[in-house]
Amino acid sequence: MKINFHQRPHDTSERVWNFYSGHGDIMSTFINRFQWYEFSRNQYVSEFPLHVDIETTSECNMNCPMCFRSQFRDLGQMDWDVFTKIVDECHDQGVYSIRLSWRGEVLTHPRIFDMIDYATSKINNVSFLTNTMFITKKVADFIIDKGLAYIGCSFDGIGEVYNKVREPAKYESSRNKLKYLKETRDARGLQNPQIRVTTIWPAISRDPQAYYDALKDVTDLIVVNNYKDFTASPKPIDGFVCQYPWERLIVAHDGRVQCCTGWNSDDITLGNIKEKTLKDLWCGEKLSRLRKVHAQGKRMEFAGCASCRHGNELCDQNIPIEEIVERKH
Repeated sequence: MKINFHQRPHDTSERVWNFYSGHGDIMSTFINRFQWYEFSRNQYVSEFPLHVDIETTSECNMNCPMCFRSQFRDLGQMDWDVFTKIVDECHDQGVYSIRLSWRGEVLTHPRIFDMIDYATSKINNVSFLTNTMFITKKVADFIIDKGLAYIGCSFDGIGEVYNKVREPAKYESSRNKLKYLKETRDARGLQNPQIRVTTIWPAISRDPQAYYDALKDVTDLIVVNNYKDFTASPKPIDGFVCQYPWERLIVAHDGRVQCCTGWNSDDITLGNIKEKTLKDLWCGEKLSRLRKVHAQGKRMEFAGCASCRHGNELCDQNIPIEEIVERKH
């Protein structure tokens, strides 16, 4: 089983270490990182998930050419009562971390400030993913005040490549937002929120060093994701065993709970948080069976797993970024 196989650092070992050690208490972080890798590899089921993703919204203000949002069956915002129920249980169960994102742009939720405030008052390690467009100075100051562990910023390429992929965002404006966030945090003598940027490989493949040089001073960590062509027919990887069933739970905006980041996959939906607890679903019969099926190398029995982007062979990673952009039109 390969852990975190879909993402790799494009950075120095020192910055990787500083990023993870900067999330909070160093001993808690070390224990969590050990559990993250070893529980999955040894198929050990903890009493509660190590991490919970909360989809505060599946809405987004962008339509990026490499995104899978066009395949969603559902879009919406999470209700406040559903959100607080999830956070309260995570707090009561002593979860290490939660992330306020899955498929959408978290800063489009009308109550996201309230959600961040509530989550950080209960959980030590809170993060979210963003495309940076809504990171104004007000937003930056707020998330610094609230002490989020980190924010993950989708930042594909630099210059005109970024402008084409991340339309209508503009490269200089987005970089300046990260610059303000980091400089303001550092001026206050704080470590958090750590700033991580992520790109797909084709957006930087022509000059990876230029991408690193352009963003290293306004970030804490730079990582690269493999490009996945969602228009191509899936080619399942033989013997693939997913880490997710031993690692996390994901709660969609409507309360549906699953153990992975797949979508439109009814047969891997465990239940709904409106009717069950996360602990019940984590320890329940359906997830236990899914873990067993994966461990036996029979994941193709689940349609959601058979079609999952993580369990399929990668497409050509040297595809020109222009070709990816053109597919949107």
